Amino acid sequence: KSEAGAQLAAQVHNGLRDFCWEVHGWKGLGACTQHYIAGGNTQKLAVVLSSCASMAKQPERDLFIARACLQALEPCQSPQQLAQRVPFCQALIREYSKLVGDLDTPLVHFLHLLLEALVRGSQPLAQLLVQEYRPELVRDPSLFNAASLAAHTLSGQRAGGPAGGLGDIFKALMG
Repeated sequence: KSEAGAQLAAQVHNGLRDFCWEVHGWKGLGACTQHYIAGGNTQKLAVVLSSCASMAKQPERDLFIARACLQALEPCQSPQQLAQRVPFCQALIREYSKLVGDLDTPLVHFLHLLLEALVRGSQPLAQLLVQEYRPELVRDPSLFNAASLAAHTLSGQRAGGPAGGLGDIFKALMG
């Protein structure tokens, strides 16, 4: 991508993000998050996440940042893309923590450790973390699936994508 193309894409996503949030509010958080991520503005995404988290119970507030970080990693198709996305996730965690307070939870510890494993390109460490933190991740099954996908992507042979196993079956059938 050229620099101008990347800037244009970010502008388009920022417009879609603002429109999506204005129309759907917290009910559209899942749909809006990808546009926040693609726009690259961690401060705005942290504000939206903290706004939604303020309506949740205290023990659920870490789920918002975990979903957003893992959603940011899902489109990555290679270990290099994962490592490039880490600074965005780290900045998002910092911004979110400023707004909701320090999140000293096992799930946030997992995020920090997973991001470190991604920077180091350590698939064994990433897989170990996913297994060790499974009880926290399965609080929302999409977290476990996204974390497993990120760990698998470190192998350099990504199976499927966000579509998951069904996409892999179709890929195998179609050759």
